[in-house]
Amino acid sequence: MKTKLLLLLLLANFSIYAQYTVIPDINFENKLIALGIDSGAADGKVLTSNISTITSLDVSNSNISNLSGIEDFVSLTKLDCGTNKLLTLNVSNNKLLTDLNCRYNNLSVLDLSANLKLTALDCIYNQITSLDVTKMLNLGSLLCTANQLTSLDVTNNLALYWFGCNGNKLITLDVSKNKLLQYLDCGFNQLTALDVSNNTALFYLNCYYNKLTALDISMLTELTDLACSDSKLSKLDVSKNTKLKSLLCEKMTFTTLDISNNTALKELYCGNGKLTTLNVSKNKALTILQCFNNQLSDLNIKNGTNTLLTTVNFIQNPDLICIQVDDVTYSNKNWSSAKDITANYSTNCNTYTLIPDSNFENKLISLGIDTGVSDGKVLTSSINKLTFLNVSGAKISSLEGIDGFSALTNLICSGNQLTSLDLSNNYALQILDSSNNRLTELYTSKSNNLVALTCENNLLSTLDIINNTALDLLDFSGNQLSSIDLSQHKALSQLFCASNQLTKLDLSKNILLKDLNCSSNQLISLNLKNGNNTNLHSFNIHLENNPNLSCIQVDNKTYSDTNWLNFKDVTATYNEDCDYYTLIAEPNFEQKLIDLGIDTDGLNGRITTANISTITSLDLSNSNIKDLSGIENFTALTFLDCSDNQLTTLDVSKNLALETLNAGSNQITTLDLSKNSKLKIVYVTNNPLISLNLQNGNNRNFVLPSATDKKTAALYTSFLGLTTLSCIKVDDVNYSNANWSKIKEPTAIYSATCSTLGIEDSGFNKAVLYPNPTKGEVNINNIALEKATVYNSLGQLVKTFTLNSSNTNNTINLSGLPKGVYYVYLINQNAASAKKIIVE
Repeated sequence: MKTKLLLLLLLANFSIYAQYTVIPDINFENKLIALGIDSGAADGKVLTSNISTITSLDVSNSNISNLSGIEDFVSLTKLDCGTNKLLTLNVSNNKLLTDLNCRYNNLSVLDLSANLKLTALDCIYNQITSLDVTKMLNLGSLLCTANQLTSLDVTNNLALYWFGCNGNKLITLDVSKNKLLQYLDCGFNQLTALDVSNNTALFYLNCYYNKLTALDISMLTELTDLACSDSKLSKLDVSKNTKLKSLLCEKMTFTTLDISNNTALKELYCGNGKLTTLNVSKNKALTILQCFNNQLSDLNIKNGTNTLLTTVNFIQNPDLICIQVDDVTYSNKNWSSAKDITANYSTNCNTYTLIPDSNFENKLISLGIDTGVSDGKVLTSSINKLTFLNVSGAKISSLEGIDGFSALTNLICSGNQLTSLDLSNNYALQILDSSNNRLTELYTSKSNNLVALTCENNLLSTLDIINNTALDLLDFSGNQLSSIDLSQHKALSQLFCASNQLTKLDLSKNILLKDLNCSSNQLISLNLKNGNNTNLHSFNIHLENNPNLSCIQVDNKTYSDTNWLNFKDVTATYNEDCDYYTLIAEPNFEQKLIDLGIDTDGLNGRITTANISTITSLDLSNSNIKDLSGIENFTALTFLDCSDNQLTTLDVSKNLALETLNAGSNQITTLDLSKNSKLKIVYVTNNPLISLNLQNGNNRNFVLPSATDKKTAALYTSFLGLTTLSCIKVDDVNYSNANWSKIKEPTAIYSATCSTLGIEDSGFNKAVLYPNPTKGEVNINNIALEKATVYNSLGQLVKTFTLNSSNTNNTINLSGLPKGVYYVYLINQNAASAKKIIVE
């Protein structure tokens, strides 16, 4: 017992006279020994009195895994423990710390809630997931690059002037309160927006590899270094940043970059982008220029100080054929490998845009855009920055060269003679007026910013605006459109589509619609039920002159009757539900439509007209159909195949867009195609036709079989197999005889009238032809004739005889014809009859 008491007394006395701090990490203690803070050999402890007054400690790069013991360095104001192997760091007892560097460790948590006097914190390259600096009001420098932070609040750190948070997972970053900020590195995050308008002291900004779509740096007049590469910026304006020395904007999508005001610029990195033009002629301090892998067609580096350029790269610009420089010899000697082999150095690389239409160029000259006399070209530099162009009423037939006006936002080309207009390279276009031309083609699919499109009074049959979803105003009145899809155009407020051939118009998705004129069309379906009909101006809605429109679908019938009663045809009514149906009486016809996926509500004798009015191609072949009633509402049909059925009649007089008809192998006796002016292919073989009217004004455009073989074409015009048909009514008899002789039976003739007399009243059955067979002459008695034509068995015209119609006895001579069967057509006053003759 006495021994134990003595030991306790000795330990107590030792504690009073010599207190130690435990240092479990031998590498930490060795570092303290090396610094003269500890002495002797490492023994896992250090005199507390040796460390409690130390104000600055640098134990960086010492292979330390555990900094336990640091808590007794209570006087520390500066601690550098960077580049070690720390998993944890407890500085809660080091309340006087103003400068902490713990970079390059393995920390996942850093609690600094007790270190409110910090003015500088460097914790880069750790694995920290959360960092609270909101109470460090004196913090001036914060570096937390390459951690795992998803959020960081610095709105209370008003003294912050140096801030780096590169390589984290930040989605938002608010630096609007940090007005003293001079250095900001926030690259490699997930930022979609960055407001630096209050950070006017910034000289360095790195925001590359984010998701920024816009960046306003116009207030940063002190900026010398900017890195914004690999973002989603659509444009970059550095015109106010006149002190800029280094600019990194690689992997960007904008096509132009104006650095003419940045005369202090030394380094420009803009490779792997979409630039089409680049002019650095004003940047005389430039030493580095990297603009490889773009779409450059214009590069001007003639700045008078090319010899200062030590690093250049212009390769992978396949459209670049000329690079404007100070001295060709110097450039070829020093930069031969910096360009593509297809590019050349020159002291003068003025590029031109071809303007082949002299009236277009003369208009540009009168506007002061082009100079001198008309020579078929204009300097590209004179047009590629223009945003407004009015060339209306100038008798222009072609706007070729308009693609050179790459910055155009407003184009007026109305009142000319244009037949085609391609604006596929005018990406910036917002307003287009191409009205009162002769347009059959209009390309605006790449003009995604288009808000107003006026193309009225042209010849357009289609209008591709699927990508122009920003449209607010659309006017295509006075054209030939039969359909239009506006379901994606949610911004549309004004629609003018009068005097077209529209059969269906669905505006149920266009809730902003205010003005509408769809008068004078062929509408059978009109849906205005968009939930916002009260937005439509009563003084500017016109639905009249649509005779086939019986029901107009609206939000509220009473409201429409009260406010829009006089803006429709009297035969049309407003209703909140319009079921437009076409009757399909033949079950086999409807079943075929069901099989094709056109009819979707089962076999019920009807189909929604809206489902069929826009169909352009229909194959009903071999379907056992006896009646095609209802086909009249397939108004957009260009192709119809109803062959191999049991049809006895066929009426396509309402199918005015029809270009191809295959009705072969049916039981049709009469077919009138005179209303189908667009027909090019008529295949009606193997029908018991007695009447066929092809007089549609388009016979010369009919598609015929191959000249060498009637059966080589996939589908062609043919009247073969029509053995009951004696006359075919055509546009031009002579043309048909000359070009269509092989596609009919020899018993049929072409005629402009086909006014044959009835058998009972005709004298043709009294006519006598002899001898038959004959070796040459044939006598024709008992009938007055004006003409006799002779066809061989292939339907080819071989002889024509003009006869004296005052005689009832005539003679024709068939001498010289090969032996065989022939058909003699007896013709008098538009009546005709065929007689068979054998030549021996």
